[in-house]
Amino acid sequence: SDRLSFNASIYHQYRPSLPVGVPRLIHLRKRRRGAAAIEFALITPTLVMLLLTIVEYGNYYRQLNLLNTIASDSAKAGATISQDASPTISANAKATELMFSYDIRCIYCVDVSLNTGTYDTLTVTVKRPYLPIVGLLPTPEWVGATATHMLWDQS
Repeated sequence: SDRLSFNASIYHQYRPSLPVGVPRLIHLRKRRRGAAAIEFALITPTLVMLLLTIVEYGNYYRQLNLLNTIASDSAKAGATISQDASPTISANAKATELMFSYDIRCIYCVDVSLNTGTYDTLTVTVKRPYLPIVGLLPTPEWVGATATHMLWDQS
């Protein structure tokens, strides 16, 4: 009869109301309450630097693409004029016009050269100081682009 007697305290000790392992998880959760704040404090600077890097190099490639467009359009404008006009003056005027339209204030940033030989070519180089947004990352001092077009006989 001793074996058949029911002891409630022993029953609840071996059969808790929560599933097995849940009280242990609740206890561990209480012990890890400040871990999320520490992990956030450790990860945040890395994520901020990653974001600043993306913004800074995106700005660099935007400026590079803009100068590539200016150099290419200027060389094309100088290469497609009539032979009576000067291709270097035409290319330089187009580059200056485009730079002012894109709000780039740089007077001595354009170099136009006429190369004569088997094929007459016009080379336009546009170079300007790089303007960083953040200034915390290593960036180049200058950004520039070069475009070369063969002169077309428009007569």
